Amino acid sequence: MDLEKIGIKYQTMDVGFLYRLTDQQSLGLMVKNIADLHESRYSVPEKSSPGNFTLPAYATIGFSHHDQNWIFSIDNEFIYGKYGVSKNDRAKFWLLRTGIEKRMNQFIRIRGGLIIPIIARTSSLGNIRDDLPDPKIDGALGIGGTYGNLTVDFAIYGDPAKSYIEHEIYLKGAGSLTMRF
Repeated sequence: MDLEKIGIKYQTMDVGFLYRLTDQQSLGLMVKNIADLHESRYSVPEKSSPGNFTLPAYATIGFSHHDQNWIFSIDNEFIYGKYGVSKNDRAKFWLLRTGIEKRMNQFIRIRGGLIIPIIARTSSLGNIRDDLPDPKIDGALGIGGTYGNLTVDFAIYGDPAKSYIEHEIYLKGAGSLTMRF
């Protein structure tokens, strides 16, 4: 949903930390939406009042291990709390993600990952995880390359949001081109 189109201007405060355990291992923590500042002219009269829109909080803790040619990562993301305009809408998600990246040569990297929804529940939709298409996981495959100051990345990934709603597996693609100056 494009919040600005329905009259909601939204800003949040996020915080994150990355701690290097060793030369090859890192631990990260991120908390999103710990404070929200918004103004809204959107309301559902029987459920809310203008300005009552909110986003749930996100907390992610992750670990990575890397050596010369490989990066392994795992993280847990928790999404919880009130969301939307209704006074009663609450979300509770626990997503386990894991990924691997292989450096093929000095230019090319390939990567893959899985996302496993351990808990996926909202007060309005109930247990969404039960409605996900089998095998109830999503994934991503990607390839990227760097040459000098130019980086190109491509990925194909499962679209969990659309899969939750449509109860079918949906794939999307993304690409990026980055130039450093």
